[in-house]
Amino acid sequence: MTDIFDRDQVAAHVVSHPERFCRVPAVLAAQWAYLKLRRGQPVRFDRLGEPAYLIDRPEASPLAVDLAERSPRISAAVARRKAQFLPPEQWPTP
Repeated sequence: MTDIFDRDQVAAHVVSHPERFCRVPAVLAAQWAYLKLRRGQPVRFDRLGEPAYLIDRPEASPLAVDLAERSPRISAAVARRKAQFLPPEQWPTP
C-alpha cells in the first residue's frame, strides 16, 4: 500500500495538473523544483526567465462580483446615516 503523502507522488500530481494550482504559483514552482532536484538536475531560479505560457485564472464567483459592486454603495449609505448625528460642518460631501 502506498503512502497518501508520498512527496514524489504529490509533486508529480501538482506539476501534471497546473490548472488546479494556478492560484498559488509558488506551490507549482516548488514542486517542479523538487522533481528536477530528484532527477539530479540543478535548479537556478535566478537564471529562469518569465514563463512562456500563462494559465488563466478562473473567473470570479458571481457572489464576489456582486459584493464588490455593492460594497461602495453600502458604505456610502452607512456614512449618510451616521452623518445625521453630526453637526452640518462635518457632513460628508456627496
